[in-house]
Amino acid sequence: MRGNTVLVVDDEKDITDLVSDILIDEGFHCITAQNSDDALKAIEKNTITIVLLDIWLQGSNLDGLGILEVIKKKYPYIPVIMISGHGTIETAVNSIKIGAYDYIEKPFNSDKLSITIKRACESIKLKRENTELKKKIAKKVELTGQSKAIEHLRSLIDKIAPTSSKIMIQGEAGSGRELVAKLIHRKSPRRHNTFVKLNTSILSSSKVSAELFGVDKNDFGLIELANKGTLFINEVGDLPLYVQHKILTVIKEQDPDSNVDANNRDIRIIASTSKDLKKEIKEGNFLQDLYYRLNAISVKVPSLNERLEDIVDLCYHFMKHFEKSANLPSKKIDSKVIEILMQYDWPGNVRQLKNLIEWLLINAKVFSTSIITTDMLPQHIFEKNKSSSLFDFDTEIMSMPLRQAREIFERKYLSAQMAKFNNNISKTSLFVGMERSALHRKLKLLNIHHNDVKVKSVEKVS
Repeated sequence: MRGNTVLVVDDEKDITDLVSDILIDEGFHCITAQNSDDALKAIEKNTITIVLLDIWLQGSNLDGLGILEVIKKKYPYIPVIMISGHGTIETAVNSIKIGAYDYIEKPFNSDKLSITIKRACESIKLKRENTELKKKIAKKVELTGQSKAIEHLRSLIDKIAPTSSKIMIQGEAGSGRELVAKLIHRKSPRRHNTFVKLNTSILSSSKVSAELFGVDKNDFGLIELANKGTLFINEVGDLPLYVQHKILTVIKEQDPDSNVDANNRDIRIIASTSKDLKKEIKEGNFLQDLYYRLNAISVKVPSLNERLEDIVDLCYHFMKHFEKSANLPSKKIDSKVIEILMQYDWPGNVRQLKNLIEWLLINAKVFSTSIITTDMLPQHIFEKNKSSSLFDFDTEIMSMPLRQAREIFERKYLSAQMAKFNNNISKTSLFVGMERSALHRKLKLLNIHHNDVKVKSVEKVS
């Protein structure tokens, strides 16, 4: 909590001094005020994280509720905790209605005060982050591409997002599992509440538990912060077994048929994995009960190799993104580059393609070129390029007359391109540089059937 500034407002200096000492020991910076004028000036001149505000202020132009109303109108992101030594239930209710985060009665327990302030700080931090996230999501977080695999994924997200079911997202690293989780949250009734992420792959075993459940009973973790919202557990297969047991307990507590007190928790858990969790269960690394509870709905994110026809859209999407976010100049991309990229294996999936596009744009800027060409591609793209098989002519074809060899090449080339674009005539014609009608005639002449396209083996044409 270091770096957070608390404004303590009370007409009794002994109280402000006592509270300041408690909070300074907890790592907070404190500013004090005894009346409304000083309090509002302090907020105006300083970056205040949270306000601890007494309701009854003697000798002040405004009482605590009056100050609260001003703060909520002018500084809506500053949480306010009301304190009072002789308040009533009606006063407490009124303060909450106006917008107070919480209400504490004097004399207060120092632990309770510290925990309440910490929770208020975390809450406002998450609200700010989620506001920014919603803005970014509204503009940028979308599934790019028109392939059948992506269209199916979009349709599935629209169907499952409004439900409260737990979801298991499966897919290779870099395929976009977190993006899918954010889209599900954005389209769900929980979209106005927090989206909290736990990335298990970058945390040690002990830190995973602390992140989720806090360090001790007076601390709180992501489980509490995700209440009423969504908890996204990335690479759930990497969770230690004892943490899996804890999560299983949380899930059971939320079960309507459970007799266990759920502490009023209402959390939607979305988990993701690149592992074969059924295999992990057999090897004793993952709890079977947890797997079936998290896998209420299964979502498969396709690898980039399963949606190669989206590479064109993805390239231009990332180019626009980096042109804007990294202030890189606009560039064009050679069609031959696209062709090579569509023949690559992509072990790192969409994330790898994104990184490559950024690298290409930076190089294009360095060498002051307006177009990205094949000679700018890194060598590993060529070394692991699948397109080489497309042009592997054996000695048989090299012995044929040009007309015969050209017909075999055209059949093989167009069959491969049609397969690559899922038999979409429009996309294929655009890519190969032919009119739709001309492509139709060529496919018919070469006896290439649209609905069953395969790369045919080299054979003599009689």
